[in-house]
Amino acid sequence: AKERSIPALPKGNFSSDKDTMVLEDESGSIVMKAHDRTIFYGHSAKPFNLADLTTGIVVGVIGRQNEIGEFEIDAVCSAGLAPQQPLRSLASPLSDQKASVFPLYESPSKPRNLICLVSGISNCSPLAWEIAQQYIMGFIGDSSEVTFASKITRLIIAGNSLPPIHNGVDAVAPAKSRKNNASQREAIQKAAAPLRAFDGPLGELEQSTRLDLMPGPLDPSNYTYPQQPFHKCLFNIAANFNTFNCVTNPYEATIESILVLGTAGQEVENMRQFTKIVDTIDFMEQMMHWRHIAPTAPETL
Repeated sequence: AKERSIPALPKGNFSSDKDTMVLEDESGSIVMKAHDRTIFYGHSAKPFNLADLTTGIVVGVIGRQNEIGEFEIDAVCSAGLAPQQPLRSLASPLSDQKASVFPLYESPSKPRNLICLVSGISNCSPLAWEIAQQYIMGFIGDSSEVTFASKITRLIIAGNSLPPIHNGVDAVAPAKSRKNNASQREAIQKAAAPLRAFDGPLGELEQSTRLDLMPGPLDPSNYTYPQQPFHKCLFNIAANFNTFNCVTNPYEATIESILVLGTAGQEVENMRQFTKIVDTIDFMEQMMHWRHIAPTAPETL
C-alpha cells in the first residue's frame, strides 16, 4: 500500500530535439555526439536516429573524443538477435484458409498443443469475458473450432484482470481501528467483490487447461517493476487446483521445449514516453535486438 503512494509518471511524451545521449560504464559517463554519417547497426544498417533509442540499452560505440570532451560517434551497434533454438517442424495444415488464421493448427492425426494468451479482462464487458471462457472450454463454435479449442493446454492471463481500486480503503490503518469502523469494512468488501467474481471463472477454466495468472499495473500486486505473483490466498476457488499457477511479471517458462517470455506491457508504454517510436510492434522488435526486456527500469518503471 505504501508503494502505491509513489507518484506515478505523468502522461505524455518527454522526448524532444534537445535530447542528448550519454555513454556510461563503470569508469564514468561522457556525452555522445552524432554526425550526418553516423550509422546504427541493429537488425540492419541505417542512419543513426537518437529518437529511436531509450535509456538503459547496451550498445557498442566506435568514435573519438573531441577537444571539448564529447565523444563523436561513427557507429553504434546493438547486441542483435540472440541465437535461437530451431522449432519443431509443423505438419501440413488442414487448409490454406485455416493456416492463415491458425498457423499452428495441424491435422487431427498429429495434434499440436496450443497456448492461449488473454489480457485486459478488466476492460472488457462481462458478456465478452463469458464468451471467451466458453470458447476456451470448448462450449462454443462448430466442430472444427471445438477441436481447435481442445488443443489449448496452457492459458496465460497477462495482466490487468481486475479493475483498479478507488474506494478509499486505508490499507495501512491499524487493524484494531479498521475492525471497529463499519464504513471501512464496507469499503474492503466492495474492493474484494471483483476479486471474488474473477475467482469463480478461473476455477472453471482450470478444469480444462493449465492456467498461469500474471499481474499487471492495475492489479493488486507490487507497483514497481518487476511485479511479484498474486498471493494464492486471494483465490479461494482457483487455488484448490494444481493447474493454477500465480507467476511474476515478466514471466518466463519453457512449455513443451519452447521458451516463452512475456510481460503485461507496461515497459512498452513506459518507453513510448521517451522515444519517437509509435508502433508497439516496433518497440517489441527493438527490445529483441537490444536483448533487453525493460531498459527503462528501474529509473522510470
